[in-house]
Amino acid sequence: MVHLARLGADTRQADLARAIGITEASLVRTLHQLEHAGLIARQPGHDDRRANRLVLSDRGAKLAAQIDERLIALRIELLEGIPDDDLNATLRVLNHVAQRVTERRGRP
Repeated sequence: MVHLARLGADTRQADLARAIGITEASLVRTLHQLEHAGLIARQPGHDDRRANRLVLSDRGAKLAAQIDERLIALRIELLEGIPDDDLNATLRVLNHVAQRVTERRGRP
């Protein structure tokens, strides 16, 4: 839900799956549960009726904002005292590893 809130209103289901690094098929069950709980709605796309668009309900948007606030507070707490240079170096290494993983996915 936080990713959906960050991506904005009217996000395609496939775009959300890509943003969180999973297949669209893997996302379907979770979306069904969120929809059943009244936190999101799936709507046919404007330009392609086969492509579902996702919209947070008012309750879903409020919950996503609360979760995001807690994530921000946790991130601040966990990273407190770590110099920016160290954090930047860590991010560079992790991004490099992530790129290598992405490149290898297509190989046998």
